[in-house]
Amino acid sequence: MASRPERALRDRTTALLSDPYRFISRRCRSRGTEAFTARLLLEPTVCVTGPEAAAAVQDPRHFRRQDAAPGRIVATLFGRGGVQGLDGAAHRHRKRLFVSLMSHQRVAELAALTEREFDRAAQEWPGRDQVVLYDEFRAMLMRAVCTWAGVPLLPADADRRTAQITALFDDAGRVGPRHWRARLSR
Repeated sequence: MASRPERALRDRTTALLSDPYRFISRRCRSRGTEAFTARLLLEPTVCVTGPEAAAAVQDPRHFRRQDAAPGRIVATLFGRGGVQGLDGAAHRHRKRLFVSLMSHQRVAELAALTEREFDRAAQEWPGRDQVVLYDEFRAMLMRAVCTWAGVPLLPADADRRTAQITALFDDAGRVGPRHWRARLSR
């Protein structure tokens, strides 16, 4: 993986925080590479994407998970003691618990529930002036996942719970009120 340095003095933390899920992939695509260096939080940082990078990051000989993620991400998105921050036997044990839930049958059940929710929502769309797919998919996925996981979701609570879960993903790395909203949502 070739790496191309960004301008030496320019910190990219703000760019990362403004687009945390696509920051690396967009820059890699624009440079035609799977790696680049950037200054994040004033520190030189290697950013990588692709199958080789995923394999390297998952190899415990190269990286440790404990204390690797910023505290604000741990406090919102991962949760203290989450599998993403564990190493060694504790990580393997917790990961096995999650992976055991993802059998082919369970994934097929979730897919069927999601399809059912999509079909139900799509029946309402012709009578609307506008349909925002991002909002629709968030609501559909929330209902499907709650049903699949056996977590009761009352219709009266669905919008609030969907907004809370969305805040965890959309605002976990933000600074200021949106981050605190995400943290409270957790």
